[in-house]
Amino acid sequence: MNEDSSRKTLKSEWSLLVESFIDDSELDVKKKKLKLKGLSLDFVVDQIKDLSALKKSLYQKIEKIKEQIESSQIILENLELVGSDTTEIILQIDQLHVEGEKLSADLLRLDQKLKKMRSLEDQF
Repeated sequence: MNEDSSRKTLKSEWSLLVESFIDDSELDVKKKKLKLKGLSLDFVVDQIKDLSALKKSLYQKIEKIKEQIESSQIILENLELVGSDTTEIILQIDQLHVEGEKLSADLLRLDQKLKKMRSLEDQF
């Protein structure tokens, strides 16, 4: 009987977490408030910590890419000064830019999720 109760609680927590990532305009406010009753503050706090750690990791990756781009640009300038072929380094810089843009988009989505979890935390 206790396992059944735990499963229901866990199921409601996960469904609320999934719904928290959906645009609020798509949710019925009363339904959201009812589901919130089954959600524990500890669960929300843990999710915020996990998302914050992921955000920090993304920032570190973006910083590494920025450093690689700066280093590659210096190499590019030097190659241009001596008249060497710059095709390969330009492709490398372009790839780094694309990777950085993907990480930035991931960071924006993560920020939205984090805001929603913090708003859930404020409701407790």
